[in-house]
Amino acid sequence: MKLLYRCCAGLDIHRDTVSACIRKRVRGQAEPVIEEQVFGTFTQELEGLRSWLKQHKVKQVAMESTGVYWIPVWNILERSFTLTLVNPATVRALQGQKTDRIDARRIAEYLQYGLLRGSFIPGKPIRQLRELTRMRVHIQQDRNRVINRIARLLETVNLKLASVASNIVGASGLAMLRLLASGVCDPEKLADCAQSSLRVKIPALILALDGRPDAHFCWMLSQLLIKLDRLDQERGGVDARLDSLAGPYEDVLRRLSTIPGVDRTSALVLLAEFGEDMSQFPTAAHLASWAGLCPGNAESAGKLLRTHAQRRPLCAAHSGPERLGGVALPRLFSGCVILPHRTTAGIKKGRRGRGAPYPHRRLAYSGSAGCRVSRARRRFLRPPQSRAHCAQAVAPPGGHRLQGHARRPAQAIRNPAHAAAIKPSRSVHRCFPMREMRPLGHAPMHLPR
Repeated sequence: MKLLYRCCAGLDIHRDTVSACIRKRVRGQAEPVIEEQVFGTFTQELEGLRSWLKQHKVKQVAMESTGVYWIPVWNILERSFTLTLVNPATVRALQGQKTDRIDARRIAEYLQYGLLRGSFIPGKPIRQLRELTRMRVHIQQDRNRVINRIARLLETVNLKLASVASNIVGASGLAMLRLLASGVCDPEKLADCAQSSLRVKIPALILALDGRPDAHFCWMLSQLLIKLDRLDQERGGVDARLDSLAGPYEDVLRRLSTIPGVDRTSALVLLAEFGEDMSQFPTAAHLASWAGLCPGNAESAGKLLRTHAQRRPLCAAHSGPERLGGVALPRLFSGCVILPHRTTAGIKKGRRGRGAPYPHRRLAYSGSAGCRVSRARRRFLRPPQSRAHCAQAVAPPGGHRLQGHARRPAQAIRNPAHAAAIKPSRSVHRCFPMREMRPLGHAPMHLPR
């Protein structure tokens, strides 16, 4: 095996200790020279680790991403060494051969022969943006929980505000809620708080607000409104901090905001997760795979096993209507397309005979040089008896994607020559321009038009 580095180090990181191993290749010796030492995780002790590595003239260091415990080590060593952060699953120890010392040796050996694939770690400004956007997601989730509690509390006293107003914490809804918390129970006075288009529903509001509130309800509602105001204030502070840190990236944010379904908040999330340097990802497929929006590869004995897309913070709940990784994330940068679709479903059973599983195929059509079958956008074609065929059709670049029902049985898909015969229905679920995207390791299958 080709030797990539003559001198490198591997770190096995825990909360209180760091096991370090330096592996050197000395000319004229068959076996490498190994230096090992254990350090603490206080800042002064990590400075000692850095001095020890410099003393042995180490330039390449690899470490596992153990929870958040790798971050203090990264902060100290970032400026002095070329660091590689690896997924622990890729350097897993053999059963019965796991100790901190052995783990550090194994990481150093893998690094010396170039067998490790590092994780994407952006620069410090992008990492700060990432922390803020993820904090904003958590605040928004807490805010949604408070709103749901308010809605349930209203139902307990026969107040059906949610049946008339689509947003119970909008300008009109908040005004009514504050009056209710202050002890006002007259439905007409409450309905008179309606603004703009909600005023046409005043007769329905009077009926919906005719409930049975009491003193306990008013106290509970006032406490929930205090929590809601506090969360709104926290979210405003995070937004102000985001705007101050996003100044150097205004041009990138402006271009990202031109994508259909992506506003400034969504653009900030994209920038914080991906960074502005797209050279980190060789192709658009690598970016989509890293974002956790591509299913994995699981095939054994010629059978496609159950796979699912990874969940990343990018796919978490979003504050606006443009939920990332959910409904409206059609394109990322130039040439990168992410299609929102479910990938967690396993192989469903149908009828081909009695009780035998039906050989489903998942298809997506695209390509500038003929149709291509792609596992990145997989849809089940269920048997004809279920009347729930589903195929995802993607027109060539510049066209539109149509999502509807396929009118052909799944047997026709076995022969690639028959794939072009499948036609989607006229019903259009969503349309927007897009291009081809495939996960890593999949060559396109060219089919006749």
